[in-house]
Amino acid sequence: MIKEDRFDQKIIEQIKSRKIFPRPRWLFILRNYGIWLAGSLAIIFGSISSALLIYLGQGGDLELHRRAGASLLEIFLLSLPFFWLAASVVFVYLAYLNLKNTDTGYRYSPWLIGLAVLLISLLAGFILYNSGLSRTIDNALGRNMPLYEYVANPQIGFWSDQKRGHLLGIIAPGTDSNNVALWDREQQLWLVDVSHVHLPSGLLPVDFRRLIGKPVGFWGKKVSNGLFEAQGFMPIRGGEGFFGRPGRPPLEPWSANMPPIRP
Repeated sequence: MIKEDRFDQKIIEQIKSRKIFPRPRWLFILRNYGIWLAGSLAIIFGSISSALLIYLGQGGDLELHRRAGASLLEIFLLSLPFFWLAASVVFVYLAYLNLKNTDTGYRYSPWLIGLAVLLISLLAGFILYNSGLSRTIDNALGRNMPLYEYVANPQIGFWSDQKRGHLLGIIAPGTDSNNVALWDREQQLWLVDVSHVHLPSGLLPVDFRRLIGKPVGFWGKKVSNGLFEAQGFMPIRGGEGFFGRPGRPPLEPWSANMPPIRP
């Protein structure tokens, strides 16, 4: 009994010396809700990142980048939207860390929690992509995200480099079979001669009128200010919102400033 009294006394002394106080139950409940909220938000952002990864990942044609003069490093970096791949991994990991620390997380294997979080994020990403929301999100980021053309969608930055014989813009009305009207990122109107475009064997000629309102990248040479002779082209995945950033002249109506298109 004496030993037990001494043991109890030592515990009391330790509590006093460390200034340990009982915490109210509501604090633990609030902490648990906070962990679930953080984990849910991480899954949501991971799903958005996965949707953008799927959406933008379909625009990495390695052969066209090579023909446009891309280096091996550029071809690798343009093959996938690595920013969104990294974002997906980070958010999935954050969701895993939070859900593992919930009041019931200890009951399940860490591998099971991680796999469940990954599958949920991928499934939700596919749903967002198929619903068209990935394009809407990309347009919003293109209008507002700093360095969008170098970080979120490096295709835009690569095809906008006119010093390397590239030209990127939105196809505008007034386009015909030999000449394409194009608004670039600075809202300058270009006439692109596509009569010399070399298509791979087996491909039919492209009707650029069906691409009006879409971003397309060309490679070739600048003939003069506003006139470009294209040797090839590549439709760009995403980036429409980038050409409508605040502070730039609106793209529409195109016909208001459209000069006559002559062969």
